[in-house]
Amino acid sequence: MRILLLVQDPLGSGANSTRAESLGKEFERLGHEVWLAGPPGRSGTTPGQDRASGIRWLCPPGSGRRLLLPAAFSPWILFGMLRRVRALHPQIIHSFGHRPTASIPARFLQARRRARHVADWSDWWGGGGIAAERSWVGRLTTGAMDGALERWSRQVADGLTVATSHLAAMARGWGVRTERIMSLPGGARVDEIRPLPQEAARRKSGIDLQDRILVHAGQSAFDLPFTMDCFAEVARQEPRAKLMVIGDNRGLSLLAARERGIQGRVMPFRQVPYSQLGELLACGDVMLLPFANRGLNLGRFPNRLGDYFAAGRPVVTNSTGDVGRLIEENAIGLAVEATPQATAQAALRVLSDPVLAAELGRRGREFAERRMAWPIVAREVEAFYERLPRGVE
Repeated sequence: MRILLLVQDPLGSGANSTRAESLGKEFERLGHEVWLAGPPGRSGTTPGQDRASGIRWLCPPGSGRRLLLPAAFSPWILFGMLRRVRALHPQIIHSFGHRPTASIPARFLQARRRARHVADWSDWWGGGGIAAERSWVGRLTTGAMDGALERWSRQVADGLTVATSHLAAMARGWGVRTERIMSLPGGARVDEIRPLPQEAARRKSGIDLQDRILVHAGQSAFDLPFTMDCFAEVARQEPRAKLMVIGDNRGLSLLAARERGIQGRVMPFRQVPYSQLGELLACGDVMLLPFANRGLNLGRFPNRLGDYFAAGRPVVTNSTGDVGRLIEENAIGLAVEATPQATAQAALRVLSDPVLAAELGRRGREFAERRMAWPIVAREVEAFYERLPRGVE
């Protein structure tokens, strides 16, 4: 099949791009022809075929990105996207995101090329989701646009992949039939992230072997204050504890740490490629995923959870939504009440019990290999494509 993956995020950044690229690599291995299209992003995502993965990158010029509109709403980038994809004749279009640069080209090709269109829904942007976190001005502008586009793009698609059961229920409430919905929480790059010896990893990163390291990795800043509250509780009780923060929110992390008087205990690291991420995760004693009980977390499944499992390190999170249920039902981590105190106590319990830590890490890695590995996920999505009927006009 010729598969076009359309991404609303700048290529190479954001959760949508991660999901699309991870699937695209596996589709290429399965023998499909894969195109990945989106706004211009990181260096190295220039148009052309990637030698390592085989994916064909496609992006319009970056004019207009520095205006007030985000790239995903830019009419210049949207026009460029339409020009780039109109010559393609895909059998499958999988759009990752509801914003115009992904949803409108997908709908255009669905109508003009009679291709099957699958929409991916991995974050709840409107209503009680991300929109609820914005200022009143943001709710009336960006939030309102997100809510309308989010609903429309799901209703007009031939199929829908959803990250959580909450999103699936919302889609059914909008009239999307159950047989057109597939659960797609996320995956794990088990071939790129593997359990590694901690001592060697720490020496390479310059981390004291005696420190007790909690790791928080990710691209979203929504739960950053909660994360810092949790770590502040741990730091009060464990003098050797430090928090490694991996991602592009290093400045916000240090600001939040300073407000809590723990800035000397936080180690910020830049976002790194997957080929290097495993070495950083190996430095940690506990993988921390604070997940507050709020609307936006019911509508998302963090990509980093699969990374944590792949690294074979114990995970501490909260019993919020599908993340908590997955942890509890498979005994692959600790999921506790979504308070800083309960989360800190769970992390301290793992720090004080090496046997428990090793067992949770082992179970997580086995679960990632058996259920979350991207090759497995890609085959399931491929089967969904093949059985998906057309019918939305």
